[in-house]
Amino acid sequence: MPELPDLEVIKANLLPKVQGQLISHVTVFKPSSAKPSAEAVESGLRGNIVKSVERKGKFTILGLKDKRSLLIHLMLHGQMDWAPTNTPEQHRIVASLGFGDSELRIIDASGWAKLFLVPPGELDSFSLLSGLGPDPFDPGFTSDYLKRLLANFPGSVKFALMEQKAVAGIGNAYSDEILFCAKIRPTRKAAALSEADRDRLYKCIRETLRWGIVEAKARMPTGIRGEIREFLHVHGKEGQPCSRCEGIVRQITIEGRGAYYCPRCQT
Repeated sequence: MPELPDLEVIKANLLPKVQGQLISHVTVFKPSSAKPSAEAVESGLRGNIVKSVERKGKFTILGLKDKRSLLIHLMLHGQMDWAPTNTPEQHRIVASLGFGDSELRIIDASGWAKLFLVPPGELDSFSLLSGLGPDPFDPGFTSDYLKRLLANFPGSVKFALMEQKAVAGIGNAYSDEILFCAKIRPTRKAAALSEADRDRLYKCIRETLRWGIVEAKARMPTGIRGEIREFLHVHGKEGQPCSRCEGIVRQITIEGRGAYYCPRCQT
């Protein structure tokens, strides 16, 4: 699933392609993916103009001239693609937005990707956004906020980082990387972390996400498709040497989710 660094790069690269551009044609190929309905999304977008591209949590938000907003959530397997209009449609395309000779395509082999057309003035109160926790770069995401979150969270620290109602935008991959940076084992209970652990974790959340944005942008300077993971330290690196010590990266399962860590330097 694309996470905050991926979506920040997608936002930056998509903006110059669509800002100020007329949406000339729209097709929803999977009606259940579009809310309130495929017909409403198609008619509401067709002839509209994109004024802005923003991100909140794992949502990409296109602000439109008529003050409506299109929310795109790629879910687990979705991707965006920018392609010439006359190229063959790719397998399992969910929806396409045409901009003259080019198209923004939402592709998802699972068919789970979602599009939500939100009426003017309702974006802040839209339930899927209003229920999100603060973004790690928001002013409201303070060290004290994180300490309260961890103290009251009943599960592992990895799941505390992934809880979108608590903090928005972090998923399975970057929770592993943040915990590696903080030298904290992912199985540890969030409420049992020491003050020193919490301080390191707060610093590493922002530090790791900024690093991820820079590295992803360097590898995808203009594109909008894909999750770039090869530069990560531990996620997906089972059996490989730790980049910080002499340990070997392990993969374990926590509450049904895979987690990667170094058993030597993460305690």
